[in-house]
Amino acid sequence: MYIGVVRALYELDAAPICQLIAGDRTPLEKILSDHQEKGFSQFVEGVYLYTLTDNWHKIHRLRDLFDFYGIDQSELQFEVGTGARK
Repeated sequence: MYIGVVRALYELDAAPICQLIAGDRTPLEKILSDHQEKGFSQFVEGVYLYTLTDNWHKIHRLRDLFDFYGIDQSELQFEVGTGARK
């Protein structure tokens, strides 16, 4: 889910994520990299996301990314269901 949301933001507009990768390593910038590092997972070719963290931090980083993109945080909603059972 975490990787999927960040990938969707990147596909929407790659420039903000590229700007963060080139930045001075603020907390939000520390979750993105242009090279493989311990705890990072590739989500598009040549772009990595720090995934070795708990869900609380992931949710807060997604909120930070939405703010950085200028997207209202209410746009991020998750629906959990049990699915159909036979």
